[in-house]
Amino acid sequence: MLCSGRTLLCSTALRGTQHPAVRVLGCRPYSTASAADGSGHDSLAAAVSHTLEVKKSKFVASAWPVTDSSQALELLAKHKDDAASHNCWAYKCDQDFRCSDDGEPSGTAGRPILGAIEGEELDMVMVVVTRFFGGVKLGAGGLVRAYGRAARECLRQGDRVHIAATAEMSAEVPCEHMGAVFVLLEQHGIQRLGEQYRFC
Repeated sequence: MLCSGRTLLCSTALRGTQHPAVRVLGCRPYSTASAADGSGHDSLAAAVSHTLEVKKSKFVASAWPVTDSSQALELLAKHKDDAASHNCWAYKCDQDFRCSDDGEPSGTAGRPILGAIEGEELDMVMVVVTRFFGGVKLGAGGLVRAYGRAARECLRQGDRVHIAATAEMSAEVPCEHMGAVFVLLEQHGIQRLGEQYRFC
């Protein structure tokens, strides 16, 4: 049997420019370090932590970049301190977000942490703020300020990375043109994910 063509799976930033021989079949986002058109969102480049002390209570904030909510909850299970008074947290993964007060008065911990993530205009991020009670009650307003400040200062200390809006696409190309296609992909900064061969 002879090979009549093979399907090339690739992804590229959404620039609206395509080689005439490429037929787009589908799309999906993927990550890159920067985007020329400013589309996409910012996230953390790596894990970061910060400690804040307020009236003898210690607030230890930890933040991580995450790929989805499942990874965020795995990080919570791994890093929460059972000896602490509270492990309050929030994550934001695109349109999926959650937060928890973990026993603090309602709305005084998880929501301020989530507000810090949104205020710093970050996405795909998990933040846990662990409180060690120091014997002095802070009141509802004091808790909101302390949790929000701990999360915000932690996020501001972290390095950022831009996640560009991109697309995944597939194209069917005759075998004799594959060399030229690979050159074009490299010239336009397209990430090649793999190939599927079709025989007939």
